[in-house]
Amino acid sequence: MHFVKKVPTTEEERIVKEKQRAAKLRAYCEMRDRVFSKRAKGEMDDEMLDLTAKLLAKNPDVYTFWNIRRATIQNLMSERSEGESEETIAKRNDLLLLAELSLTEQCLLENSKSYGAWFHRGWALALMNGRDVNRELKVTEKALQLDARNFHCWDHRRFVAKLADVTPEQELQCHSEPRFSERMINANFSNYSAWHYRSTLLPLVSPSSSEASLDDETIMRELKKLANAFFTDPEDQSAWIYTEWLISMDPHNAIGDESTKVISVTFDESRRSAIVMLSAAVSVDAASKLISFPSLAQATVSRIPVSRYNLAKYARVFVMSAPTELGSAVLRSPAGLVLEEVEPEEGYADVSAIYSAFSITQRELSNARRKALGSAMENCSALIEELSHEPTVQLNKWPLFTLTRCLMELDAVQYHQQIIDNLERLATDLDAQRRNMYEDLLDKHRLNAYLRSVDREGDVIIDKIIHSAQKGAQLNPVNMALRSLNHLQLLAAFVTIIDVSYNMFSDLHSFAMFPRLTHLTLNGNPIHRLDELCAIIPKVEYLAVASTAVGTFDDVAAVFESKALRRFIFCETPLAADEQHSQKLYRFAEERRSPIMLIRHWL
Repeated sequence: MHFVKKVPTTEEERIVKEKQRAAKLRAYCEMRDRVFSKRAKGEMDDEMLDLTAKLLAKNPDVYTFWNIRRATIQNLMSERSEGESEETIAKRNDLLLLAELSLTEQCLLENSKSYGAWFHRGWALALMNGRDVNRELKVTEKALQLDARNFHCWDHRRFVAKLADVTPEQELQCHSEPRFSERMINANFSNYSAWHYRSTLLPLVSPSSSEASLDDETIMRELKKLANAFFTDPEDQSAWIYTEWLISMDPHNAIGDESTKVISVTFDESRRSAIVMLSAAVSVDAASKLISFPSLAQATVSRIPVSRYNLAKYARVFVMSAPTELGSAVLRSPAGLVLEEVEPEEGYADVSAIYSAFSITQRELSNARRKALGSAMENCSALIEELSHEPTVQLNKWPLFTLTRCLMELDAVQYHQQIIDNLERLATDLDAQRRNMYEDLLDKHRLNAYLRSVDREGDVIIDKIIHSAQKGAQLNPVNMALRSLNHLQLLAAFVTIIDVSYNMFSDLHSFAMFPRLTHLTLNGNPIHRLDELCAIIPKVEYLAVASTAVGTFDDVAAVFESKALRRFIFCETPLAADEQHSQKLYRFAEERRSPIMLIRHWL
C-alpha cells in the first residue's frame, strides 16, 4: 500500500508468515476444489452458498464463484414445499437475496471497485419483491462520499434509479436526482463523475423537444451555478468541460432530422458518371438506396466510395458511373420516399444545408440564449482579468477556450478575428499539447471566412462555387496558414481547380477528397515529397510545387506514374537548384517519352 512504512522482519518472522500464507492458500484451494466438485455433481445447495461466500470474502474478483452462487440461488428459489403459499415463498426468497446484499457489502469493503460484486448486488436487488430502493440509493450516496470517482457505484446508482421507475416527469417535479448530483458537486467541484451524471439527467427533465439539447432556461440556470466553480478553482477542468457540454446543447441548433440525405449530385460531361455527396458517411448499399438511376438496371451502376483510405467501407462522397448515360437521378429518404428528381444538365445542390455547414448566414439565437452566452463570457473575461493581475499565476487554457467557444456560438462572423487570435494563443502559448485541435479549428474558421468573402468580380465565393459546380469550380484560399481542407468536404464534388499557395500543407492527403481535381497549385508550402500522387489525385493535369522543399529526383518521381499529368512546375526549389538531380529528371522523362512538360525556371 502507498505511504505505509515497511518494517524489517527477522528470518524467523518471515518463515512464520510464509507458513501462515501457505496454510491459508491450502484452505482456499481445498474450498475451491470442493466447490468445483459439488458443481460437477449438481449439488447446488446451502453448503455451496457457504463455501462460495467464504471464497468471495477473501477474493471478490473471481467471476466463476459469483456465477456458481447465482446458479445456486436460482436453484434454491425454484424449490417448493408442499402447502407453501406464494407469499411465504416470496418472503423466503427475499431473505435469501437480502443475504446476498450483505455479502456484496462485505466484499465491496474489501474491494470497492469489484466488477463482480457490483453486478451481483444489482442482480439480487432486481430479483427482490420487497426491495428498498430508497435505502439502496442512500447506500450508493454513502459509498460515493468515500470515493466520489467510483464509476462502478455511479453505474449501480443509475441502475437503482431505473428500478425505482422514476419517470422524467416525476423527476421534473421532485428533482431528487438533480439535487443529489448538486450535493455531490457542492461537496467537491472537482467531482467530474457528478457533473457527468448531471448531464445525463438534465435532458430527461428539460422541456426541450430535442434529445440533443436543453431549453434556454435550464442552460441559463446551469451556467449561473458554474460561476462558483470557475472562481474557486480555475485550474480544475471538470466544471469547464461541463460548460463546453452546456454550450453545445443549444435547442436552436439541434438537428431536427438526423437522417442521412443527399447534399449534391454533379454529372460529368459524358453524363456517364456522377459524383454524389451525402450528409454523413454510409456504406455502398445505403448510398444506393438514397439515390438511384431508374433508366438503368441498378446492377450496371458502379458505386465507388471516395476516401483517403483505400479500404474504406463508408464514405460521404461516391463516384457513380455506368457504361452508358446515367439519365436522371431519383433522390430518396432513408425510408424510401421519393424526394426529388435530378436532371443531368442541372445537377443538384442543397444550398441551405451547405450554408448551414459553413456558417454563411448568422444563426438566429433567442434572447435567453444570448443572455446565457453573455453571462458565461462575462465570467470568463472577469477570471482572465483577475488572473492577469497575479504575477505568479499563468493564465490557464480553460477560461480563454470557453470564452472562444461562446464567441463561436454567439456570432462567428462578427467575432472572427478575436476567435482566430484566441485559438492561435491557445495553440502556441497556453495549451501546446492540444495544438492539433486548435489548428483544426483555425482551419475551419479561416475557410468559412474565405467562403463568405467576395471576389474581385463582386461575387460571394461560396455562391460562385455552387453555381459553377457542373462545369467545375475554383478554390483559391492563398496565404491563409491552412494545414488541411478537410472542412470543405461538402464542396469536394464541385471543385476542379485548387490554388493553396503559401499555406502549411506538408503532403497531398488533403486533396484525396476532390475526385474531379485537375489543377493543383502548391507553391510555397512545406511539402517534401509527392508520394502516392496517382492514388490521391489521379486526374490532376497541372501540378505546381514552386518554392517548396522538394529536393531530389526521388521526391518527385511519382509524377511519372500519372496518366493525366501534363505540366509539372518545380521552380525555385532545391531540386531546381540541383543540376545533377534536375538533369536526371529530364533524362528520365525523355527515356520514358513522358508527355509531361517539366518547368524548372520561370519564363
